Amino acid sequence: SAPQAAPAMSKEEQAKMQKAFDDAMLLLKSGDYEKATSGLKAFVHQYPDTERTPEARYWLGEALFAQMQVAQAVDALKGFESMPVTTPKRAPALFRLTRQMKKDRLSFAEFGRRSCFALGKDLRVSYIGHAVRSGA
Repeated sequence: SAPQAAPAMSKEEQAKMQKAFDDAMLLLKSGDYEKATSGLKAFVHQYPDTERTPEARYWLGEALFAQMQVAQAVDALKGFESMPVTTPKRAPALFRLTRQMKKDRLSFAEFGRRSCFALGKDLRVSYIGHAVRSGA
């Protein structure tokens, strides 16, 4: 689901959140995907409704893909289709899901039946394969 307005954080909490995100990203950039995965999972769990959460979820998915943990990576990226178009990392997450769907030879209808449409969302597919809200 889309990030919601989180309760106001103190400057100390904001700094702690930023450090947790930055530390996980440094691990990801260094190629330590296992530790990056742990850090990003912890971030998403501890900060489920912040501006950084979608970005953390996206990079969690990428870290899992790098470890060939495809099912878990897809799970990390699910939900982006129902987020606002302006959500950070929404387009690349949907592109990544679409690529995986093609690799798995799932039709969009089957993919939708398994995930997007199960949430009751009315979706359409643009010519580049990104799922967007109808009327958006």
